[in-house]
Amino acid sequence: MRKFRYRAALWAVGMALLAGTVFPMCAFADSPPFAYTEEEWASIRDDTLEFGEIDELIHEYNSTVKQNNIDYKDYQGKDRDDVAQEYYDSADEIYGNLPELDSDSEGYASALSSCISSEQQADNMVEQGDNNVDDEDTVRWGYTKTEKSLVNQAQSLMISYWSSTANLESLNRALEQAKQNEQTVSAKVAAGTATQTELLNASEAVLTAQSSITSAQSSLNETRDSLIRMLGWNYGDEVEIKELPEPDLDAVQTVNLEEDLNKALENNYNLKILKKKLQNSR
Repeated sequence: MRKFRYRAALWAVGMALLAGTVFPMCAFADSPPFAYTEEEWASIRDDTLEFGEIDELIHEYNSTVKQNNIDYKDYQGKDRDDVAQEYYDSADEIYGNLPELDSDSEGYASALSSCISSEQQADNMVEQGDNNVDDEDTVRWGYTKTEKSLVNQAQSLMISYWSSTANLESLNRALEQAKQNEQTVSAKVAAGTATQTELLNASEAVLTAQSSITSAQSSLNETRDSLIRMLGWNYGDEVEIKELPEPDLDAVQTVNLEEDLNKALENNYNLKILKKKLQNSR
């Protein structure tokens, strides 16, 4: 179990026992217990990251996705007019709370400035209501698009992690070669067959290789930390990142560019949102 999820789970179980009911261990995720099998929940909640789990981990534990799920509840069941009415209601509340000003009062200038600012805010609310083209569908598709983008970003980070790991191994081999070359040149200098300048160049190559390794290791650590935090772990958690799966060549061979292009146009979230907003604007 991940540390922070374990603590959250213990807290949840403790509260449940106080209430006389034991909640399932997956209660701290966004989805209900029946969304996955017990085996799937166990795989998602362990401290091992596999490439095929990224979409589920983003959906259940990514902070942006969780916040979007909360915000989306405010739009459920609402059409364009419902959303616009909320702007109008907010504007009416501001208009209704505007104070009556007394030009002879000591704080008239300050009160007038505050009143003008509030009135401008209410006017902006009315304008937003008039121009609103959002509804439940556009908000849901927008949040879904964000989630899919986060999945793609996390997948790219995991690929980058293993690419950087391979690069770091290559740099370590280059360092060993540089050190061996430095020893060889040093021996030649002692034998009088090489110059001090050649030895300095060999030593500089060792320092350059070491610097490259330090930079690459730092970049690798940053990539790893960004990846695991996106997926719900905390900074510094011990997570085993499994190697990337082999490419699915059968899936590649079944690609039909013409059919897939039509599917892409049909399912593209930008196009779906734009069409719905155009419909709402009319």
